[in-house]
Amino acid sequence: MKYFLFVFIFYCGGINAQNTYRINYNHVKYFPDSSKKEGITSFNFRGRLVYNDSLSFYYVIPNDSKKDKLEKLAVVGDKLIHHGLMYNSKIKEILSEVAWPEDKYFVIVDSPRYLNWVFKNQTKNILNYTCSLAYSVNETNDTTMVWYTPELGKSFGPAVFFGLPGVVLEVFDQYNSSHYVAEKIELTSAILVLPQNVERIPVDRYREQKNKSLNERN
Repeated sequence: MKYFLFVFIFYCGGINAQNTYRINYNHVKYFPDSSKKEGITSFNFRGRLVYNDSLSFYYVIPNDSKKDKLEKLAVVGDKLIHHGLMYNSKIKEILSEVAWPEDKYFVIVDSPRYLNWVFKNQTKNILNYTCSLAYSVNETNDTTMVWYTPELGKSFGPAVFFGLPGVVLEVFDQYNSSHYVAEKIELTSAILVLPQNVERIPVDRYREQKNKSLNERN
């Protein structure tokens, strides 16, 4: 009994010993709009990145929601939400929750797709952190530019922008017509964990099942 009590205390202590940070981002998405003089419409979202030593969880707070339902939770990540993305840096795995089918909850398992970053000797200050510049150009000549800081010691960022030598605090993403910029960084008492007691489906099998279902419906 003493052994199990010791293991329990050690395990819980190890979880709480990990510093968990929360970064608030302003996320602007641009859409073509022929009715506007500039030809575009922009929509603002609020995004949050929660991360510890090995996990990161980025999610979007809907514009019509006045409160972040996850903000006050003691444990975050045990259940994912739509438009949320979890990255496990230890085993290089992405987990996400999808909205189809509506009557079932499961987690999609995918592998990260790292961009071919070019690192530049340029820096700027974001929230009192010194950030360095990196950019990547894809096969259709869309450019993604990020500002990351090694001062926070991890390799996480908003959405799929992880794997750099630091935490990403700003993104200009031409491919997705998006701009992310960090507005606040803080320590949080929340414990970040992997999704619990949920079916995991590889992304290829999920797409196959979804396409089959949609074809049968049509």
